[in-house]
Amino acid sequence: MLFAMAISTAISQSIFDNPITGTNPNTANPYTAGQSVNANITVSGIGRGSGITGTNTNNRYNATGWNSATFDASDYFEFIITPNSGVAISFISAIFSLQNSASGPLTHWILRSSKDGFTNDIGTFSSNTTGVVNTIDLSAPVFQNITTTITFRIYAWGASSSTGTFSVNDFVFNGITGLLPITLVYFKAAKFDNGNSLQWLANCDGPQLKYFELQRSSDGRNFISIYSTFVTASSCQQQFTFTDNSPLPNKNFYRLLLKEANGISIWSNVMLLINNPNEIMINGLLPSVVINAAYLNITAVKKAQVQIVISDLAGRKLLLKTCYLIVGNNTPLIDFSSLSKGIYLLTIYTDQGLPYTIRFVKQ
Repeated sequence: MLFAMAISTAISQSIFDNPITGTNPNTANPYTAGQSVNANITVSGIGRGSGITGTNTNNRYNATGWNSATFDASDYFEFIITPNSGVAISFISAIFSLQNSASGPLTHWILRSSKDGFTNDIGTFSSNTTGVVNTIDLSAPVFQNITTTITFRIYAWGASSSTGTFSVNDFVFNGITGLLPITLVYFKAAKFDNGNSLQWLANCDGPQLKYFELQRSSDGRNFISIYSTFVTASSCQQQFTFTDNSPLPNKNFYRLLLKEANGISIWSNVMLLINNPNEIMINGLLPSVVINAAYLNITAVKKAQVQIVISDLAGRKLLLKTCYLIVGNNTPLIDFSSLSKGIYLLTIYTDQGLPYTIRFVKQ
């Protein structure tokens, strides 16, 4: 079986495996008997989607119901892997032995993951012949330094009969797990007359050098580095401050990358500061199409009292709300339930009387 081969070549790398032996493993969903799991993670076992049905067969996790003509999002085998708190997983590969009956899915088997909502194929399987090893490469950056739950699914379709079977006979997930040597305590951003001030504090373990990189973006998507430094574990314990003396016009998005010498890295949350003579910026409503109520996302350069006025396209004022803004992002909740369906204008007046207006749809 695959398990015997994998254990001899990757004993130091296996973090989750199961030779799947015993009578009718399909009776458990998920099936966990006989699995081996790295102490730094928790796993679900091997489970199946709602579109397929377990069927009795010894020494393999077997199911029917693969006869959809095209990809069906409910027809899959599933593996859920969660790193323990403070642990990161860097995957190397996943290895499977597969098998199907003559009326099962003969050619359509793919592996996908929750990293992109199960949208793209990670790889395809070369064979469903018993004992043949199918290795899927998981060394891409997207599968490195995983600190939250990740789910892998094997999808199959195209069986010539609803009773055609498809099974996973055994599997191994290879990777490296380790305690995160660095954690972020806080990341703050504030606007001053001479620029934008960024402050952060991290907890660091181990003697290796740490790497901090501060990045900036005008759109929240495309970031460039504006500051970087290597620090020792001892100097890492202090608060770091960096002043951006040449902020971008309008929006400045900031984020922080923290990296350990072994490549394990984490990202901070994204902070937004506005370099704009105007007092506020309306970022939109959430949800953008209003039903009853919505949050208004406003970024303020300074504390302010504002009037929010809702009017129709003819200019008639229908709703009025007073809000007190703090520096940074504000999300006041506005009740639109009294409005009829249609298109409206939302205008904000500051204490200086400057208007800021957006248009929205009420359904």
